[in-house]
Amino acid sequence: VYRRDEYIVIEGEVIETGVGFTLTYDFNHFKELFAKKTKEEKEEEEKYKEEQKKKQEAQKAADKKADSTATQPKPTNQPR
Repeated sequence: VYRRDEYIVIEGEVIETGVGFTLTYDFNHFKELFAKKTKEEKEEEEKYKEEQKKKQEAQKAADKKADSTATQPKPTNQPR
């Protein structure tokens, strides 16, 4: 996101505002950019997404367990 303000004597004040983004694809042939996914590719993608979701949930559980053990106060035997 950007915004550029300029004052040009001939035109007056110019304010330019906008957003830019870039998409990057790997392909061997130009037609691959517009080809629909095959059924096998869709199934493979869904399988990959499920695996990633399971890994993420396992990581969250491990992080939560580590946080709970790290934040427990240690008992002290010092008199008050």
